[in-house]
Amino acid sequence: MAILRKKKIKAYILLESLFAMSVLAIIVSLILSEITRNQTTLLKEYREEETLVLARMAVQSQQSKLSLNGNQVSIVENQTSIKVYQDKKEILHVYQK
Repeated sequence: MAILRKKKIKAYILLESLFAMSVLAIIVSLILSEITRNQTTLLKEYREEETLVLARMAVQSQQSKLSLNGNQVSIVENQTSIKVYQDKKEILHVYQK
């Protein structure tokens, strides 16, 4: 009877440790996925900021096209508005009333 009881206790300890390890693995995978998502978001925001700084440089230097670090912006100016394009996509439109 004592031998069966020791085996049940060892099996229960093994089951608890497997459950704890699975919970730990789930928590770690959630944390790593959030870190990856956060890095992707920060990279996207950095690229957008870099594009806007490049557009400001182009407007200040009165150039219609400017490229830097793989980013290329085009400026279209009227008497009442300024449009900024990146890869044929309008990213900024400023107009005066």
